[in-house]
Amino acid sequence: MSDALKDLAIVPVTSSDTNYFLRKVTGLKIDRTYSFKFQWVLEDDTLSDWSPGYQISTPTEDVPSAPSVVIPATAIGNIPVTLSTFPANTKRVDIYIIGGVYGTGKVADSFFSAGTKNISVVAGVYQVSLIAVTPSGINGDPTNTFTITITNLVTEDTVAPNAISSGVVSGGVHPQDSSGQLGYLNVAVTNSTIPTDFAGYIVKIVGGTNTWTQTFNSTTALSNLYITGGLFVGQAYTLSVATTDGKNVSSYINCTPAPFTIADTRSNTSTVTGDLSFSATDSILTVSWVGSTDPYVDSYRVQVTANTDTTFMNVLQTVESKGTTATFGGLTSNTTYRVRVTARYSGAAGALSTSHTIGTFTLNASGNNPNKLEVLVTLRSYGSFK
Repeated sequence: MSDALKDLAIVPVTSSDTNYFLRKVTGLKIDRTYSFKFQWVLEDDTLSDWSPGYQISTPTEDVPSAPSVVIPATAIGNIPVTLSTFPANTKRVDIYIIGGVYGTGKVADSFFSAGTKNISVVAGVYQVSLIAVTPSGINGDPTNTFTITITNLVTEDTVAPNAISSGVVSGGVHPQDSSGQLGYLNVAVTNSTIPTDFAGYIVKIVGGTNTWTQTFNSTTALSNLYITGGLFVGQAYTLSVATTDGKNVSSYINCTPAPFTIADTRSNTSTVTGDLSFSATDSILTVSWVGSTDPYVDSYRVQVTANTDTTFMNVLQTVESKGTTATFGGLTSNTTYRVRVTARYSGAAGALSTSHTIGTFTLNASGNNPNKLEVLVTLRSYGSFK
């Protein structure tokens, strides 16, 4: 059946030669004969008679031969396809694959020039062929069908490292927290066999209603896992430890004791710096000192007793001071008193030092310090007094 007649276009005359015009016609099919004629559109919009008829035949399109291709019999992870030469009279070369996600056959990719394409697929057996396509969309001769077997790129590791044998928990006040409120935990680990792909430990911490983890990245075995952050003195925590290779995680091994309560076990042996200083007015004694250099010291216990009470067994008055002075009233004139200052640590436990700074002071008959001058006394430090 022949194509229907139709107007191509109305073409303006752009040349002074009214017997000349140019019209480029696109979209013609190959291997066809087309007939055409024309007529002039006159200045009064009337049409001239039709010209004689003309014919033109479009050329026959050569169908490309099968492309030259290289496809191996086996590969890992993808199908490598190499097109050695891009065929003449070809718009593209389609890669046609049967198998896997391509089912009974689909175009997986196309070449627009010679080269190599790697088509990613899962493990399996595939059939591959190539077909050249002409500019007008005509398929050329296909290549032979190549069969290729694909194996996985990497065998997936699904085995976790061996779990630890045991973990023992200890802890105390965080060494960088002068308030004595924050704590730390340490797990002493007994390891099993460490594999070559070992990547570290995961510690699970349960405190009250909160649960969180802390990861320790290491390619070698660790004997201690030091945990900080979110831990408080006086709180109880339950810990368990797992190992990991970065992807797989072993079972969690419960640590002992469980739970573990962080206690303030700091040993306080601090003293004030230098001697005690004394002054008195109207039977009121003021004691002053230079504070301890120990950052954990938060306050001081100051005690007054009779001079004869060298062991402070019968303390007359006790004052707790956050500063470096303490005042005592109601003292008796013409009497010598013994004063002891003991440093106290911060935190709920408030551990007192096992060392003390002691001095003596005598009020005169009027209950004042003579000449109201500050009296410095000899520093004495004793251990184990409380």
